[in-house]
Amino acid sequence: MIKSLLRRPHQELLTFIAITLGIIVIGYLIGGAMVTGLYGLDTLMAIGILDLSNPKVPNALWLLQIVSTTLPILAASLIFAFL
Repeated sequence: MIKSLLRRPHQELLTFIAITLGIIVIGYLIGGAMVTGLYGLDTLMAIGILDLSNPKVPNALWLLQIVSTTLPILAASLIFAFL
């Protein structure tokens, strides 16, 4: 606890940014794998080219958003709080 108080503010900011970006990249990989596993590669490709005519795309986008953005931002702040 005291060790974290001795860090400089710019070091803490850079640490938080690095944790957040790292977890978001991992979240995108996990989210892409989940969408591919649940809905198939064609749905993931439809997301990539923004083809909204596929009826599975809205559900896949929702899953991808939760797993690749919302949860990683929450996890990054919790991890940073415990450092």
